[in-house]
Amino acid sequence: MTAGEEIYPPSDGDGCQPFRDIAAFLRCDFNTVVNAYQSLPIPEWSTPEHQKALKNAAGKLNKVVRHAENLIRSLNRLSNNELNSLIQAGTITPQQIEFLIQAMQQDADQIGNWRDELPSLTSRNHAAYIVSEGVRRLYRRLRKEVSYGQNADSGAPSGEFCKTVEFAIGSFGIVASWRGPAMEAWRKQHAIEDRYRLMRMKKHISDAHHASIHKEIDLAGVQIDYEGTGNSKLALVSIRERPDIPAIPLKLSWFSSGVEIQKYASEFAERLSNPD
Repeated sequence: MTAGEEIYPPSDGDGCQPFRDIAAFLRCDFNTVVNAYQSLPIPEWSTPEHQKALKNAAGKLNKVVRHAENLIRSLNRLSNNELNSLIQAGTITPQQIEFLIQAMQQDADQIGNWRDELPSLTSRNHAAYIVSEGVRRLYRRLRKEVSYGQNADSGAPSGEFCKTVEFAIGSFGIVASWRGPAMEAWRKQHAIEDRYRLMRMKKHISDAHHASIHKEIDLAGVQIDYEGTGNSKLALVSIRERPDIPAIPLKLSWFSSGVEIQKYASEFAERLSNPD
């Protein structure tokens, strides 16, 4: 970071041009793009260059604070007359310098806290991954398929989603490959859809089980008799209108409740009346 360089330089215009470019690329509403990125970190402030600039800025502020503290200690060693002469000549007091030190230290701490909230500084360009996550959210809002694919010969993106990720990264002025960010976004969406399918399957099984429990059991024409005692007790299931069919002996230990025996008997009678 050079002297006088802004840590957070102002964006061109209103800072929304990348969103307009993405909206035009996908032919969708501008506000839909903005809303997809609303809760994400600002991509331009998550680049490796910006993180290094924050580190340099905090280091420079801390260095200035140390020099100012040394100045305060030097001034405190002077006599009152010498100090008053310097104050009159320089129009600044030790108290004002101490206030300046506190202000600069607060700025350095604020920059340090901001750096702590950012992903760790690695070779991975986190800004590109933020952009691809925004594209993934946008595709879900537009009900578009999130897929991954690249041309085997050229290595260029072959699917619409990957092409959009590549375009969006360039729209934010970020120099990074589209492959890693697009792959991570695709994997995340794939995992979300897998969890959704699993939840739907579990709900379907639960609803079917609930319906079977509360379904009224039709025992018309079915007779259930019991014989024996203890572990040898049997349930004899027979059809009143078919005396030619012997009763079916069922061990009670095969069933968890009398309701299950009734369900079996009802299904048995239904199979006999509808053999096909």
